[in-house]
Amino acid sequence: MKLSFNLLKPLILSSIVLGTTSCKRNIDEDVELDVDTSIMVVDAQVEVSMADIDNIADQAEVFTSVTKKTEDILSCVTLTKDTIFGSSHDTVNIVVDFGNTNCEGIDGHNRRGIIKVTSLLEKITGFKKERKIETVDYYMNDIKIECGRKLVYAGQNSSNQYFWTLSAASKIFYSSTDSATHSSERTYTFTSGILTPFDISDDKWTIEGNGQGIRKDGNNYTVLITEPLLKAGDCIYIQEGKIKYTVDNARDFTIDYGAGSGCDNKVDLIYDGGTKVITID
Repeated sequence: MKLSFNLLKPLILSSIVLGTTSCKRNIDEDVELDVDTSIMVVDAQVEVSMADIDNIADQAEVFTSVTKKTEDILSCVTLTKDTIFGSSHDTVNIVVDFGNTNCEGIDGHNRRGIIKVTSLLEKITGFKKERKIETVDYYMNDIKIECGRKLVYAGQNSSNQYFWTLSAASKIFYSSTDSATHSSERTYTFTSGILTPFDISDDKWTIEGNGQGIRKDGNNYTVLITEPLLKAGDCIYIQEGKIKYTVDNARDFTIDYGAGSGCDNKVDLIYDGGTKVITID
């Protein structure tokens, strides 16, 4: 999940956090999930889904291709860029088109549809002031994702770190009858790697904020990041931090991404005083 908020870098490369939206869930062999717990896993998958879209936008901004695709079906993704030059800022309009049929990526996921990216860059430095993302008939593993995301540069904090604010809303259609909605307000702070603009391995971001939505089962929920999330290097997964979900008419729970566990997709699902290890991929 790599996000893009590089400041003095010519272009911002990263992957937020927050993309891979397969509803597929792999559960450790010793874990048996009831219906409510299974929905918790789906809730956790929303974070991965949004991060995947951010990752694709990052690649499209910086490169001339999207590496989600496999080498033998390169033609399944069409990437176009149109730059409108201004006196102080340039507007870059990007369209990532996966086509009308499923395109299998190197990550094993199938995508189709369009992701549109609009970035506002300072003319001389390439510093990103704003980025908008929207999807058009976009599907991941036959799950439709309607998404709108806006990232805005917000200045420097008391530690002289650059940060951006994100406002986002999404609706995920698991079937014709099952869907879920999610919205969030978050702050992304760039904490390491600014001096090496072409090496993303030392990049680090922290993510804080809250959100709310309606689950697949129809219950309302709120989200609070209780311990800042950490995105580091080119790892597509969040590596540290906790998110607490408070759910109407169901059990509250916490997703714990661990600390110092390296780049992996296993997280702790904490509820009712117990912990279960799940895989969100």
